[in-house]
Amino acid sequence: MTPYSSPVLVCPESKLRLTSVPIEAAVDKLDDGRGLSTRRGLPADLADVSSVLMREDGACGFPELGRVPVLMAPEAFVASGSLPAVDVSDPRYAEAYDEDEYYSTGAETRMPSTPAELGDVPLGHLIAAAARSSHSFPEPRGLWIDAIYDCAAQHEAYRHLAPVAGKRILQLGGIASHAVKFLLVGAAESWLLTPMIGEARASLRLARAAGVEDRLHCVVGIGEELPFEDAAFDAIYSGGSIHHTVTPLSLFECRRVLRAGGRFAAVDPWRTPFYRIGIAVFGKREPIHCRPLNPARVAPLYEAFSRAQVVHHGALTRYPLLVLQKLGVSASLGAAWWINRVDDLACSMAPGLRRLGSSVTLLGTVGLTD
Repeated sequence: MTPYSSPVLVCPESKLRLTSVPIEAAVDKLDDGRGLSTRRGLPADLADVSSVLMREDGACGFPELGRVPVLMAPEAFVASGSLPAVDVSDPRYAEAYDEDEYYSTGAETRMPSTPAELGDVPLGHLIAAAARSSHSFPEPRGLWIDAIYDCAAQHEAYRHLAPVAGKRILQLGGIASHAVKFLLVGAAESWLLTPMIGEARASLRLARAAGVEDRLHCVVGIGEELPFEDAAFDAIYSGGSIHHTVTPLSLFECRRVLRAGGRFAAVDPWRTPFYRIGIAVFGKREPIHCRPLNPARVAPLYEAFSRAQVVHHGALTRYPLLVLQKLGVSASLGAAWWINRVDDLACSMAPGLRRLGSSVTLLGTVGLTD
């Protein structure tokens, strides 16, 4: 398959095309003498802006911070009062702004300037093994699976997207560990979409260390307003991020940017009685918003995709394993894998029990004629 050229970036709201211009040209275009502001009502900070992605109607522009365009509607540069203000307390944006410092700071901490590992596997080992396992991805799972307590769900999601060779793949949320893996096993391009500038910068460091920086593109944005043209991607993967979005918006946006035959896969937590009990007794794993999925929030998956499925894992054992981790006892990937497999097999024999699994894989496929 011939590698693609970069997809056209678009305005997240209007989907109008964008063109990169020097910062000076953007200021000349947008500043009417009252100064530039952002659509969230703050003065535009031009200190780290290298260029601006101007919207084709000239009404606004989006800052580019080095290699990272910031394509969130509230951050658009406008002449004062030329476009309506954007309320960042809107559910589409609120969580991203509330948690930016937590995730950006965490990304800087987790990803050093010269990363040596991806998950617990040395990068050198992954790079050397990638050519041998590109045809069998996601096997061997000891190389590619890193979500210990969601290992079965992650493996299932990767299998849904495989093979990845020659494809353009979008990762939604987080540091681009999955996007880098896809590149190592032959993806033509990988893109990361995250609302957190710290995650984007950490992702570029990881890609540089893995030798794939030229094929990884990072964009700051939200899943509810994907800043990409229609049918731009062959596949989308999200690990633990869809439940942070307004799913009636984000799932249809994922469908919009996938080509005919494109595939979507996400790994997320599910709200179960164990979740409510665990939070009450042991507290959250992280001090952030967390609204695990439920039937109402995944219903749009079945409307957006021609073929859709939600698969549950770990009904009996995932939360006990997480409690042990909180108490300082961590499971290895191998142990968690086999515990999960036995759990799923046992629960499949009892009607309804499997649906209590708190780790879920969301799978979607776009029809060839849609």
